[in-house]
Amino acid sequence: GSEPVFLDGWAVPHEMRGRSLQELAREAAAHFSDEASLWASLRGQVQPAYQLYCAGPDGSRENVSPVWERPAAHERVPSLREMLEPRWRDGWSSTIASGHPRQRTVAVSPRGGTLVVFDAVAVTHEV
Repeated sequence: GSEPVFLDGWAVPHEMRGRSLQELAREAAAHFSDEASLWASLRGQVQPAYQLYCAGPDGSRENVSPVWERPAAHERVPSLREMLEPRWRDGWSSTIASGHPRQRTVAVSPRGGTLVVFDAVAVTHEV
């Protein structure tokens, strides 16, 4: 369809599934002399995964991509189009595709957890 797609930039990464950040900190604490060094290390090691989703007919979250883990430093980050399941890609329209017939005005409700990604210079918008 033509519904907006959102990026969840805080999906739980694989290495944290079933554990909290506090538990990871307790496991690593013995290797650091102070708490600031511990948290700095964890920030560098544990990064959130991400996933694309849209709102389903009943307003619930409908995932439209698998969970993508943070790529290794030498790997390229996939584009949002590449993150979509192949069956959705032909209908994909983004702010990069200027004048695309499927582009339309979208009103986004400012609910917590909603992230809208767009080029604020190229796309006329209201806040």
